[in-house]
Amino acid sequence: MKNYLLILLLAGSIAITIPSEAQLVAGFKGGINYAGLSNHNGGKRISGHGGIFIHSAFNAKWHIQSELLYSNEGYKYSIIETIDAGFQGFQETERTVSISNVSVPVMFQYFVSPKYFIEAGPQLSITISATDKAASEKLNVKRSLANTQFGLNAGMGLMISKQAEVYVRYCFGLTDLTLFDDNIDQSRVLQTGILFRLNKKESKRDQASNR
Repeated sequence: MKNYLLILLLAGSIAITIPSEAQLVAGFKGGINYAGLSNHNGGKRISGHGGIFIHSAFNAKWHIQSELLYSNEGYKYSIIETIDAGFQGFQETERTVSISNVSVPVMFQYFVSPKYFIEAGPQLSITISATDKAASEKLNVKRSLANTQFGLNAGMGLMISKQAEVYVRYCFGLTDLTLFDDNIDQSRVLQTGILFRLNKKESKRDQASNR
């Protein structure tokens, strides 16, 4: 129940970050994650993300975008297991930790040109589930992870039309994700995807800038 309340608060925070006089544009986005942990020797895992956003512009150069995303992240690691009771044989087993988050990035965007922008901003994430699995075995490990994470994002994007853009973003976790070890394991996620803006009525300011 606590996590659901936090998710509602995160959703409400989107409206707070938008300037009151700005014209809002809503839309949806989604793409691929390439995720892992800092200070971790295991492998990365490929997963995905998707959600909604609200976008507004301070002026032609500076924009702000608040998002509400579902993001599946995690990492891989290997363990050595015995394969008979006499401890005469061993095998290496790869396990995958799948972590599902609800995240709210708030991105400040600077348009270098009308079609190309760079961006950066903070992110708050809530861990909603986590499983450690190999073959048919599946363990719930959510209690081993922090309920919330704070991070910093940086990336870039390219407008391919008035309604669509492609983007690349790197998410740096700033807080420890794992609870029961001495290492500080922070989330590291490379994201790429496509974003679609819903149609909006063009404002007088936009009409003037497009002439």
